[in-house]
Amino acid sequence: MQHTTILTFDIGTTGLKCSLFDSSCTEIASAVAGYPTALPQPGWAEQHPADYWDAAVRACRQLFSGGAADPRGVAVIGFSGQMNGCLAVDAAGV
Repeated sequence: MQHTTILTFDIGTTGLKCSLFDSSCTEIASAVAGYPTALPQPGWAEQHPADYWDAAVRACRQLFSGGAADPRGVAVIGFSGQMNGCLAVDAAGV
């Protein structure tokens, strides 16, 4: 199988968008999976990194379940994250 598609993950403020593009950068399909935001006090917003992973898995499964493309044809994977966001983790990645 020839690898010709581009898979992207965009981590947004309310959800993660997973998109698939052909080799000429035309979108083939996309899917979105949301996640919660905790607002413990005014001016604060918190999200859990595990929710990003869970959303990526859900969106990717949804994207490929439609039959628009074969996941084995992915040549490139790209990620983008929230603007001005910070993900603090400890040495174990938690």
